This record gives sequence, C-alpha cells and structure tokens, in this order.
Amino acid sequence: NLPVGTVSKLQNRKLKLSKARARSLLPVIARSELRYRRILTAMGETEVFRREKLPARAAEVILNSWKHCAVLGLHGLDAEFKSAGALAERLALPLAEILEIRAELTDLGLLVEENGEFRRLDVSWASSDNIRSESVRNYHAQNLGLAEAALGAIPMEERDFCSIQVCGSRRSLPPLRQEIRGFLNRVSA
Repeated sequence: NLPVGTVSKLQNRKLKLSKARARSLLPVIARSELRYRRILTAMGETEVFRREKLPARAAEVILNSWKHCAVLGLHGLDAEFKSAGALAERLALPLAEILEIRAELTDLGLLVEENGEFRRLDVSWASSDNIRSESVRNYHAQNLGLAEAALGAIPMEERDFCSIQVCGSRRSLPPLRQEIRGFLNRVSA
C-alpha cells in the first residue's frame, strides 16, 4: 500500500522515479486497463505487448470491414465500455450484428472470452504489406465513406480528420511508412 500523498505525487508527475520503479507502481495508480496503457504510453513504453503477425485471414476480415476493426479496437477498453450493448450504441449498429462480429473475431483468435467477458489478446498485431490490393482498396473506400457520412452528421468542431500528402520518389516511401507506423504504434498502445 502506498501513502495517499505518494499516489497523488505519482499521478501529478511530481515524484521522480526510475522507469522501472514507476512501472512497478503503475498497477496501484492506474485503476483501469485503459488508464494503465495510457500511462505506459506517456512514459514512452510503446512495446508493452508482444508483437505478432496478424494471420492472413484475420487481416482480410478486418480490412474488409470497418465494423470488425472498430469492435476489435474497442475491446481494449474497460469492461463497461465493451459490453455488446455499449458497442452497439457507440457504433450505431444492431446488437445482433455486434454479437456476430464478436463471434467471428473470437473464431479468428483475436478476442478471447473469460468468465463471460470478452477481451483482446495482449498482442500488438502487425500485418504484412502483402495484403491483397482489393482488400486495401475496400478498407480505404470504407474509411472515406465514413468520413463523408461524418461531414453531414457530426458538427465541424467535433470532427478531426487528418491526412498527409507526400511529394517524393518511391524510394522515399519505405522509411516514411516505417516512421508513420512507429508513430501509430506509440499513440495506439
């Protein structure tokens, strides 16, 4: 048990500790899986999960359906936010569809059920660059469709679209992709 003052100083970043000591105290102050991951990310600990290559079938399913991608991602939240009802409300999808997607993700080995609760594996999934171009095209088209729908449904001050335009040769793309993926890994941990 930590004194209340120590916990307060840790939370407000007023107590100087080594990363190893701070990490050992983290379960005490985090209070939730989501906050735990956010604090680790703030500490610069981006590789908190083992990295595994996403199975080809799972990559195809996720890239062909924004719904599958969203349901999988949201299972990283705390229990009250990832119930089937909460997911259906958040994604504006029928409950039956959420249950079907959850079953597919479980069959693919991307979700596990323990004591009636579903959770993502503690794995940072990576896909290869060899995914069928049709799947990537579908994924991009779905994201553009969601963005277009948001233009009419979400007030401007609540929207946040980001894009990047790169001028350069094909030789400059691999290091740029690696840099962007590194950034995405840091912010999505």
